Amino acid sequence: MALRGNVTKQSTRICYFVTVVIASFIITIAGIIAIMFVYYSEKSATQTSTELPKGSGSTMMIQSNDYSMATWNECCAKDSSYNLTAVVACIPNSITCPQSQGAWVYGCACIQDPETYQLIFDEITGSMCKNLRKRKVDFEGQRTVYIVGPPEDNGCGMGHPKQFQLVMYKSIEQGLKPLGITYCIVGSVLFFGALVAFCCAMGNKSDAADEKEEKEKMVEMKGNETKKDKSIKADQQRMAYDSLEEDTGYYEDDGDEGANPFVEGGQPLQEGDGQLAMA
Repeated sequence: MALRGNVTKQSTRICYFVTVVIASFIITIAGIIAIMFVYYSEKSATQTSTELPKGSGSTMMIQSNDYSMATWNECCAKDSSYNLTAVVACIPNSITCPQSQGAWVYGCACIQDPETYQLIFDEITGSMCKNLRKRKVDFEGQRTVYIVGPPEDNGCGMGHPKQFQLVMYKSIEQGLKPLGITYCIVGSVLFFGALVAFCCAMGNKSDAADEKEEKEKMVEMKGNETKKDKSIKADQQRMAYDSLEEDTGYYEDDGDEGANPFVEGGQPLQEGDGQLAMA
């Protein structure tokens, strides 16, 4: 039963460790993804939409670009009071901006992936736009602007979709980057904390096993010493008995035919007993 209990405790300890490690990895990966999205959002916001690179990281850059474009069309261009023009899809395989976007001094802003754009656009609601009208962004430490609002009040990128994309990036950076860093720190602390706790637990178990083994050895040694002491004592008693026989002349009569004829009943014959005749 004790062995089964120890096995159960060990299994529970391992399960806790594995669970915490998995949780720490999930949290850390979420933090890394958040930081990467911030990084690629900056890349897409500071480059012309038609010149976004292909390859590693391009998916996040395109998603960030089209997220800003969908927000612009739904929250800025759709509001007739702002008198702004909606962005359109980029010209395939070309670095030339669509004609409607060619005059933007802040760079070309257009939709890179229409399918991704449509998925994002369908998720943007009026309540989201309303919340963005209330949200302020510290724009490069020079001024604070609203993400969505009248262009004359520095809202909606002051009327320029690429500038609006840069404001969106700043909003994402200020909100998502600290969260990503926090997730990475928490995940790392959880992982190393679980690792240290697991190693300590296994070390304590090893120490307990060593202590138990040492106690068993001591008990065994004491048992051997007790047996040895008993053997020595028995030998001493035997030697003392043999010495007593030699000193007193005492012999046991075991009934053998070759028994000493000068003894009677196992005792030496003494003069005056009438048992010994002198010639």
